[in-house]
Amino acid sequence: GEYPGDYGWDTAGLAADPTTFAAYREAELIHARWAMLGTLGCLTPELLAKYAGVQFGEPVWFKAGAQIFSEGGLDYLGSSNLVHAQSILAILACQVVLMGAVEAYRVNGGPLGEDLDLLHPGEAFDPLGLADDPDTFAELKVKEIKNGRLAMFSMFGYYVQAIVTGEGPVENWASHIADPFAVNGLTSAYVTQFAPSPVAMFAASGRKAAELSAWYGPDRNKWLGPFSERSTPAYLTGEYPGDYGWDTAGLGADPTTLERYREAELIHARWAMLGTLGCLTPELLAKYAGVQFGEPVWFKAGAQIFSEGGLDYLGSSNLVHAQSILAILACQVVLMGAVEAYRANQAGPAGEGLDLLHPGEA
Repeated sequence: GEYPGDYGWDTAGLAADPTTFAAYREAELIHARWAMLGTLGCLTPELLAKYAGVQFGEPVWFKAGAQIFSEGGLDYLGSSNLVHAQSILAILACQVVLMGAVEAYRVNGGPLGEDLDLLHPGEAFDPLGLADDPDTFAELKVKEIKNGRLAMFSMFGYYVQAIVTGEGPVENWASHIADPFAVNGLTSAYVTQFAPSPVAMFAASGRKAAELSAWYGPDRNKWLGPFSERSTPAYLTGEYPGDYGWDTAGLGADPTTLERYREAELIHARWAMLGTLGCLTPELLAKYAGVQFGEPVWFKAGAQIFSEGGLDYLGSSNLVHAQSILAILACQVVLMGAVEAYRANQAGPAGEGLDLLHPGEA
């Protein structure tokens, strides 16, 4: 109960060490303050543009920054008399310097901050005297962390809304208020080009070319939506599924490298899908169906091999009874290597002349 907002919940034991706990609390509070500023910054331009007629160039928060890629660059608050940004690297450098200077001042102190609390300095940083009364100060600290936690969740909600709906939070709210039953989080039709539509994902095989053009070719959906034109590299042509035109690091500039990365991504994705299923299934069956697996929790299951009796696959000694981790490793390398060699070299009667990643047929 020493820290404001301490409700006694730490099931993961993240704060068992006092030094770590203090560091986490500092990080939480700083992030909470930035999140409160962020939520206000996301809402204010859109509210003013929608209800007060104020022009900001682009009031929606996740679209505003993309204007820097447009021909004229980005005017802060829609005015060229303020900051006229044309280089995202220059903006990044300014942010790093300014924010780093503020944070360094806070941590290391300065003329106004010597011997003050790092998180709640007060004095010159409290011109309204809100913290003069100890009881009021204690209450304000609780309110700050509670509102900050809410703001961090709100920012996460803004991200999800932007991806799913392609609209800002104010427009989402206005649409929901206008028709709560037709526009809500459970409305599957409320999806735009920023994320795959459930209808498109599970549509029948006889889809029209117009539907496929949303995922392939030059008119496909892109990572910045309508602002993607100048940010999409020429070598990303929409040939591969899932190509949204994003490669700021230029990792796919070489066609051979791009093809190799795509192959590695897809193979890892398939293993990851199998892995998530393998992590969930034993624990679900043990918890809700009473099936016994020895140890159903995925990150604990493998450790049974170091126990006296070794590891029984699926909890049965009639299946693989593993007692040597080196033998298991050798078997995995041989079996997985053989499968991968068969796939990559088309070295079998069922794989000759087929696509390496999407063979089909047998």
